[in-house]
Amino acid sequence: FDGGTATLNITGTANQTLTGGGSATAGYCTNLNINKTLGTLTLASTIRTNRNWTWTAGTVDAGTSTVVFAGTLGIIGSMSFYNLTFYPPGGYTSTIASGTTLTVPSAGTLNLTDGYIDTGNIDAYGNINLASTFDGGTATLNITGTANQTLTGGGSATAGDFLALNINKTAGTLTLASTIRTGRNWTYTAGTIDAGTSTVVFAIRSLTITGSHTLNNVTFYSAVTYTITSGTTLTVPSAGTLTLTDGYIDTGNIDAYGN
Repeated sequence: FDGGTATLNITGTANQTLTGGGSATAGYCTNLNINKTLGTLTLASTIRTNRNWTWTAGTVDAGTSTVVFAGTLGIIGSMSFYNLTFYPPGGYTSTIASGTTLTVPSAGTLNLTDGYIDTGNIDAYGNINLASTFDGGTATLNITGTANQTLTGGGSATAGDFLALNINKTAGTLTLASTIRTGRNWTYTAGTIDAGTSTVVFAIRSLTITGSHTLNNVTFYSAVTYTITSGTTLTVPSAGTLTLTDGYIDTGNIDAYGN
């Protein structure tokens, strides 16, 4: 199915199932408005769309489905998904409306594969995969909850971007893996971080680092100003390396135990 500008209103009081085409790379949905007064809408298989996705009212059971946002589109209304992928070809922008929070549960996975995500929030309780082709955006990613989680970077110090990040876990461990490159604010609020052998690269644009925590390898890479907030200490352990490649670092502290 090729999509279109029409609007599909999923409505009424009966239980319903929306079954996708099963592909993350082929097919599109029309503009969608979920607005049920009773009953449950169950999502099944892989649903790919390049049109607006709106939740107005009603119970949604995401099951083990995957929703793929694959174009310039708007997302309105806070709801929970299962697996959620941003994969628009050509670097299009998905806009999460102000006040909207998309939730990915501990059993699900958030895949940031390509494109930009602006405004709004994503609350990730499960694993996050960040590709080197992802372009970042102004939205905020909250890594939260009580489960163990892994944030896997795109593996490149020179390609890719990230969202503004807030690590705020009440239990469980966040494990960092591969190379994570970001040009957005990086905030640690609470929780256990296992940096493993990962590398975090601060690059592209001026950003702020807030909250004392330990990473592994840390690189400051671009000709911009990085601000470590007053009272924040960023620690690089003895097994890690601090690399000061370009730019300015203002305020705060870095405690280097390694090279």
